Amino acid sequence: MLSEKTAEVLKQFFLQREKFEQTATSMHPQDLAKALSEVLWLYANDKNSSTLREWCVPRIIAKFGVEEVNEE
Repeated sequence: MLSEKTAEVLKQFFLQREKFEQTATSMHPQDLAKALSEVLWLYANDKNSSTLREWCVPRIIAKFGVEEVNEE
């Protein structure tokens, strides 16, 4: 579904924000554009917009656990 590089960028965005900012600023602009393009393509071509959420949510829950996610 997502390339390994894009998956890593998204994982950092949602779970390691400080690392995401370092990664994003150190990436070659074409690589960053390619990752963004892949995310936007997935979102734009998903009829009910759930595929991206379905990819992200289990990773967030696995990182923090259900109880911590429900507290917010």
